[in-house]
Amino acid sequence: GRAGLMFCKLLDTMECVADSVEDYVKKAITIANNGALRQSIKEKILMNNAVIFENHGAAAKDFAKFLQVSCSWWTRAAGIGRFLRLLKYIAHLGVSACRNSIK
Repeated sequence: GRAGLMFCKLLDTMECVADSVEDYVKKAITIANNGALRQSIKEKILMNNAVIFENHGAAAKDFAKFLQVSCSWWTRAAGIGRFLRLLKYIAHLGVSACRNSIK
């Protein structure tokens, strides 16, 4: 999905991105059977994970862009009522996460 694509871009692991179900299966089998490729992907993730975990400004902007695109799609596909319920649920999760991190 779009979230996975966002993370692959951030981690520079675009070799994991598929453009169809058939491509996904082919890539999954290739990665599973190719130790050198798996190691290369692992090294990229380890080398670039600070983009997600430590660079909060850029990661937040990228996540905001992802939410903007997703929300736009969601309102068209599911309708505004469902979208507003989703936002309420996400807000509830955010408040719960903040409360848990303070404890």
